[in-house]
Amino acid sequence: MMKRKPKPDLPRLFDKPKYAQRNIIERMFGWLKDNRRIGTRYDKLAESFAAMVSLACSLRCLKQLVSYRF
Repeated sequence: MMKRKPKPDLPRLFDKPKYAQRNIIERMFGWLKDNRRIGTRYDKLAESFAAMVSLACSLRCLKQLVSYRF
């Protein structure tokens, strides 16, 4: 695989903290898509879908919080 050479007239802007935050968000969306109900979107209403996404995220956060305490 060949690496691309950066163009000399364009500055390379790389914000490491912002990239780390983006990585967290990208992994969360990947996890959400792994959940069958959310990935295939069985809910007809947008409100029901948003509620399911909120519930799934809440459950994931609670699982991580409980697992760190023990």
